[in-house]
Amino acid sequence: MTLKLILLVAAAGALGSTLRYLINLLFLRGGVTGLPYATLTVNVLGCFLAGLLFGLFATKFAKYANYAPVLMVGFLGAFTTFSTFALESVTLLAGGAIWKGLLNIALQNLAGLGAISAGLGLVRQICR
Repeated sequence: MTLKLILLVAAAGALGSTLRYLINLLFLRGGVTGLPYATLTVNVLGCFLAGLLFGLFATKFAKYANYAPVLMVGFLGAFTTFSTFALESVTLLAGGAIWKGLLNIALQNLAGLGAISAGLGLVRQICR
């Protein structure tokens, strides 16, 4: 790992988080309500890009695979972590590790929901 790669990952992360914020603003300014469509949009788009980039770095752009973290971790990591979760789950399932894939899906969702609930509960206790 080089300093150059670390800085590129950081810069890509700044771009990913900025784009996510701008997409959120577009939905808010458009008056779109009901479901968190901005989050759904970035998560689904992030998943598509994760699959596309993973496939491209494994085939057509293998010689640039050392730079995959710039887009996969930096940009998509900041744009959405859901894409990483989905890619890892699909990789486990496609690799024949069905139970591990299903366990990963269940644990990520249940632990994530539980952690959100715990954080909100802590805030309620502190702010009484």
